[in-house]
Amino acid sequence: MINGYLTKAIYGLLFCVSLSLSCPLYAQSALILLQPTYLCSNGFIAINTVGGDGTTITYSATGVTLSSPTSSTGVVDEAWRNSPGNPIIIQATQSGVTATYSLDIQAYCASNNRYHSPFLKSPIPDITLTESTTSTAINIGEYFGSNDNGYDYRALFSYEAYNLPPGLVFNSARGTPPGAPGQTAYAFINGIPNQTGVYPVAVIVTKLNAFNASYSVADTFTITIAAKPLAVDLISFTARPNAAQQIELAWRTLNEINNQGFLIERSKDLLLFERVAEIAKTELVNQTINDYYFTDTTPYTGTSYYRLTQIDSNGQRKTYPSSSVILRDSPYSVTPNPITNQGTFTIQLDEPTTAAIHIINSNGHSIPYTKTDIGPLSLLLTFAECTSTGLYIVTVKERGLTRNYRVLVK
Repeated sequence: MINGYLTKAIYGLLFCVSLSLSCPLYAQSALILLQPTYLCSNGFIAINTVGGDGTTITYSATGVTLSSPTSSTGVVDEAWRNSPGNPIIIQATQSGVTATYSLDIQAYCASNNRYHSPFLKSPIPDITLTESTTSTAINIGEYFGSNDNGYDYRALFSYEAYNLPPGLVFNSARGTPPGAPGQTAYAFINGIPNQTGVYPVAVIVTKLNAFNASYSVADTFTITIAAKPLAVDLISFTARPNAAQQIELAWRTLNEINNQGFLIERSKDLLLFERVAEIAKTELVNQTINDYYFTDTTPYTGTSYYRLTQIDSNGQRKTYPSSSVILRDSPYSVTPNPITNQGTFTIQLDEPTTAAIHIINSNGHSIPYTKTDIGPLSLLLTFAECTSTGLYIVTVKERGLTRNYRVLVK
């Protein structure tokens, strides 16, 4: 039919010229609307025509947003695409003559998708990986397929992945669809995840055919990154002074796996730590709970901090929270006692900087004072005003403990 119209137009133009008549620039023929080019994946539409007199054509189409009245391309509104039974009525007008074409996009896509669109063969399952452990390559491409059946082996598949856990990478190559000769398309997730958490991942597969029409399908799944199991479960770690002015360390472990041993360190300020000793793993076998002991014979005086680091057989380390301990070379005391009414005395304590000290008289009133640091474990206290003779209570709160002293002022 199209060739017939074109043939008539050519013959008409030759006849006009042969008679030396005044001929129009274009041969007269009917303007015909052909089936438009429509992409089901994104709603793009191109209006196709043939014939006409060569003058400007204006277009309109229900449910379609065109670039301009004279533009033959546009996008079908999403609401219209998702509404069954709403055909697109396309009109093309030229020199007062209008041609009409009706396109049922639901039926069109249903008949064409089996050849054009990739599809999800089965949902991608949720995956659990272990932190800091090299993951086996996860083949994402195997969950997608194509119904080309030899129809369009020139088509290319491409893959995209979004929101992968840190440390994992998406390796993909664009290529011919699954089942095609010389298939080159692939998509794998691999790497070493380095941050625990739950990550919803989206994968989009796009097929671009030989006519540059693209069709996509997507799926979502979850990748959970679990914490790496510890080589040792530490149940407890304590540091206590003994009567010989030494620090006794004790710790208990559970289910040791690939444990090489432990490093003990100490510090005065939790900033700088020095090595004290290394303790090899216990040689006991078939025992899930293990107890370890070590005595520091040359400890710091005052407050110090001990920490334990577990060492794997592969050299990896895990450092546990510190444990504090106080080693005194003198007892807790208030001296002198009794004191004079000038109210100056020395108090021995563990934390001179942070300890809370209160002085209460026999009437229950708080007495103001000043304090001066005179040593690592001592403070000099002075009443801020003259005090009357009598009994006073000095309360010291530090390290979660409370000590009360009865002080007599003469």
